[in-house]
Amino acid sequence: ISVNQSQTIKSSLQILISFGILAHLSPGIGIRLDKRSSVDLNLLPASSSLQKTFCLNLVLRCIMCLKEEETLRKLLFSTYLGDCLAAIFQLLLDTETLKSDPSNKLYLEEQLSYLLDKTSQPVLIKELMLLNGNKECPAKLARALRMIMVERLQKDNGVLATAKAILDVAGDQNSPKQWATLSLIAKLISTPHQNQKQMYRDKVYPQVFKLLSTNEMQYAQIAVLCVRSLHEAEPEVCQRYFIDKICKVLTVSSTEEEFNYCIESLHNCIGIPSSEQWSLHPSLFKCIYVAIFRLYCFVFNSVSHIKSKVRNIVLSILSEDMYYDSFVFGTVKIKFNFGENGGVFTEIRNEEELTPWGDATDILLNLVEDNDDLKVKLFKAVISAMSGSLEKKAVGARVLSELCTEPAVLKWIDEEPLSIVNFIQSLLVDNVENEIICLGLMVLSLMLDTESNKKVRDWSVFDGLIEPLKLYKNKSDNVELRVLADELYCLILTRGVISKEASKEQQKTVNLKKKQIGSYAQALIDVTDPLLPIRAHALRELGKLILSRDPETHKNKDKILCLLKENLKCDDSYIYLSAVESLATLAGTYPDDVLITLTDQFVHCKIPETRLKLGEVLMRVIRILGEMAAVYKNEIINALLFGCRDSDHIVRASSLSSLGELCRILSFRIHAFMIEIFECIRSIFETDKAMEPRRAAVMLLTLLLKGLGSDALNVLEPVLLNIYRLLKFIYNYEKDDITRLHAQLAIDELNSSTITFLCPRQNLEKHIFVLHPPT
Repeated sequence: ISVNQSQTIKSSLQILISFGILAHLSPGIGIRLDKRSSVDLNLLPASSSLQKTFCLNLVLRCIMCLKEEETLRKLLFSTYLGDCLAAIFQLLLDTETLKSDPSNKLYLEEQLSYLLDKTSQPVLIKELMLLNGNKECPAKLARALRMIMVERLQKDNGVLATAKAILDVAGDQNSPKQWATLSLIAKLISTPHQNQKQMYRDKVYPQVFKLLSTNEMQYAQIAVLCVRSLHEAEPEVCQRYFIDKICKVLTVSSTEEEFNYCIESLHNCIGIPSSEQWSLHPSLFKCIYVAIFRLYCFVFNSVSHIKSKVRNIVLSILSEDMYYDSFVFGTVKIKFNFGENGGVFTEIRNEEELTPWGDATDILLNLVEDNDDLKVKLFKAVISAMSGSLEKKAVGARVLSELCTEPAVLKWIDEEPLSIVNFIQSLLVDNVENEIICLGLMVLSLMLDTESNKKVRDWSVFDGLIEPLKLYKNKSDNVELRVLADELYCLILTRGVISKEASKEQQKTVNLKKKQIGSYAQALIDVTDPLLPIRAHALRELGKLILSRDPETHKNKDKILCLLKENLKCDDSYIYLSAVESLATLAGTYPDDVLITLTDQFVHCKIPETRLKLGEVLMRVIRILGEMAAVYKNEIINALLFGCRDSDHIVRASSLSSLGELCRILSFRIHAFMIEIFECIRSIFETDKAMEPRRAAVMLLTLLLKGLGSDALNVLEPVLLNIYRLLKFIYNYEKDDITRLHAQLAIDELNSSTITFLCPRQNLEKHIFVLHPPT
């Protein structure tokens, strides 16, 4: 129908509804005509109850015939659904008339059933609420309306429809009363409205649970408020229908879809920042705290789409309480795996697995780096957990060393020194490792050296450290720690006024000895020091001496090579990374001797960890030498190709990465090895099941093409077609997104090289000759 026809039908319906239905509705049923317009109903002729019923029945039968045609049905029910319902309800309430005409009752019930089932549920519930909201609504009708709305609530998607209807009636969602509206909806939904409570819960609560994972925040808030309201009223019921269902996914084997649903629900419940007004308390999910943290450790270095949500969940947990001990030293029986769609799925292990301590502490420090309150909480938690096994003390000392210089932590230490004093006292009495005692004494030194508080500080708090410091400084075999303990001992005794002169003289003696001994000799002495920071510093000093061409260092380069290779075996990252850096410097400075030795050891090394570290050294040497690496390309390429066949997949990936860096730097100079490199890439991709080497192999192609640039077509001519086919196959059929991304980058490089080769850039130049033009 046309627009004009549509307007004509609307006008006709308005007249028919106004004078045929609204004018004959009883008080309290529907919204009367005089409440909607200025029409004076007194102008209409008075009619008896029987006449009203007859008129309503006649008009209702007429307009309900329109539902058979779709266009007319939309025009009618989009505007006058409430009026039709009001007419039906009034006719059904007239029991006397219905007794005389049972067929009419059957007709009215059919029409009501049609409207309840076939019309949009949010619109229907809205109209039912408006009818029920009439202050003069008859009690019998009000009860019937409430029963119908409860019935609608229990239907599929009834919770969502009810929420939409109430929000539509409430109007402006940005008003200050929004939270009152949402709380009202939540209480209305979570409270059973009939005698059969169990049936109500079984039909309504699963709908609420489904809404917990929705991305539409308003409905997610309603669902969370429902759970919150239910927990306040009936904690056991809430636990059974909601909390246990969410927690179960993190304790059993689950699919990627189930796991994503769980994380979405958990994030909406406790993980959304600044949601305290409506969110749940994180302690409700205490049983899965360790599993959640282990999940974050698992996705921390990934690009999984759940990473940010899991991070928010963990931060929410940490803001309530710092579960350092459980997070770092807890165990779980589930194994996390990446799914095909970027999510995670779980499997059950036969045995519980410990959290990797180093990774866990690094991730904890990363979580708290932007929040001063969390830094202080973590510092307190680590101090409380330092008692126990040697591993706990070592891990705790590492965390404390990272936090002790933070301004927020220093402020807390200065305001509440007793906790630190007790902690340091226990370290001195228990006679723990020098590294941990050194850390404790450094923290104490920072506290006592605060000039602004020396005069107002309560020094009696530190009296408990006098005797332990005295005993320690007399029995310690470490000169630096003995001097530091002596200074602190004197500082506490004199209430910060003076330090013992003997300690100053002792420090001067130590400094004088260091000056008298040569730099190389001092570095060798420090390399054997029991304190890890001093050993690492000494290794770096050796690297600086090599760069400065120190004569004594040059004379003993073979000894330094053995020393650095031995330190590569150290498990502490601070030590072996310092050794890697100095060894790369040594090899870059004396490549004829050292580089050949390193490549030979890389080939014959059987320990994967050591081979990885040697691979890192070779990578750094390649970068240091730059294009000079072409002189040693035979040795380096042969060693790296050998590493590509290692049984450890990480070593294979590392070797391919180093080979890619070499190809990028040397460009066309590696043409003699082109066939071997390509066959290595192809075999890795076709036969290697591990994801890391496959990614590294494709990245090697990208770096090779990037290094060759416009020469790619000439240098790669024997294998160019095979390279292109392999890249297209990877891009079209590989499931791993990162591998496909590397393939796309390689294809782009190849396209760029082809365009440059086929269409070289034309330099437009104009030559101007004044005296001697060309003939």
